[in-house]
Amino acid sequence: MESVNLETLNKNVLHLMKDVEVIKEHFEDCFLTAEEARNVKIAEKELEEGKTTSLEDLKKELNAD
Repeated sequence: MESVNLETLNKNVLHLMKDVEVIKEHFEDCFLTAEEARNVKIAEKELEEGKTTSLEDLKKELNAD
């Protein structure tokens, strides 16, 4: 087994801690809250029922002017 000194071990741990902080910052943006998920479902249903305009159609409308 390879011998590791405390300085190397400490550097590796500090590097991993920094990586974890970066991951945590981006991780929070990947998931919806319960309220956000509920709003997405409502919006999808309204889109299917024709009660709302898709983003693509809205962009077309705005560019038509």
